[in-house]
Amino acid sequence: MIICVCHNVNERAIRKAVEAGHGSFEAIQMELGVATCCGCCADHARNLVSELTATACACRPVARSQPLMQISEPAA
Repeated sequence: MIICVCHNVNERAIRKAVEAGHGSFEAIQMELGVATCCGCCADHARNLVSELTATACACRPVARSQPLMQISEPAA
């Protein structure tokens, strides 16, 4: 489905950009040009990006900066 007629951006292109790490509407605009011409698609494109990033965040594993349990060395 075409989202932005002015720049010929479809839903698949937006989905691929989100999967590639462009995690905000503004990043998608910079990458694809969506909603930068007439602006008619801005609401739909913004909602789609929000939906896709929410789904992508729910599927990604949580990165941990520290181990779940630290094992202390025995006292010498």
